[in-house]
Amino acid sequence: MRKAVHSVLSVLVSGMVIVLVARSAPAYAVVVSVSSTEYSVTDVETTYTADSALLDDQPWWGNPTLAEDIEVAVGTELGTPNTPDDLAGPDFAYGVDSNETEGYNTYGGNSWGREQTVDDTVTYAVASVIPETPEPNRTVGVVIATGLGVALRSTRRRVVK
Repeated sequence: MRKAVHSVLSVLVSGMVIVLVARSAPAYAVVVSVSSTEYSVTDVETTYTADSALLDDQPWWGNPTLAEDIEVAVGTELGTPNTPDDLAGPDFAYGVDSNETEGYNTYGGNSWGREQTVDDTVTYAVASVIPETPEPNRTVGVVIATGLGVALRSTRRRVVK
C-alpha cells in the first residue's frame, strides 16, 4: 500500500510540474496583463509585405488604443531594436494606411506613434492571448484526498495487527 501512496503522490507532483512548465512562456517572451487579459509578447524582424498575415492577426490589429496599452506595458523589455539609433522598442503595428503601417513603440521611455513603409524591415511585436486558467475542480481534490485517506487508514490497520 505504501508503494501505491507513493505512486499516487508521484503522479500528482509530476502532473503539477507538467502544468507549470506548459503554462510558462518562452524565455524571450514578455507576459503582460492589460484590461484583465494576459498576453505573451515577443518580436520578429520582418517587413509588413512579407508577414502581413502574421501582423494582421495580432490581438491589437485595428485597435490603436489596445496597441498602445500593450506597448506601454511591454516598454523596452524586449529590447530596443528599431531606429532611431536602435533606441526604439518593437513596433506594435495596428493598421495600414496606403503604403505605410501605423503603430506605436517605446522611444526614450515614452510611447510614440510611428509609420513605416510596408517594405521596411522592422522589428514588430507579435503576441498571443494567454487563456485564463480555470478554477481547480474541487470534486477532483475531494476524490484524491478521500483516496489518500483510505489508503493511509488501510496502512495503519495493517501495522497495528
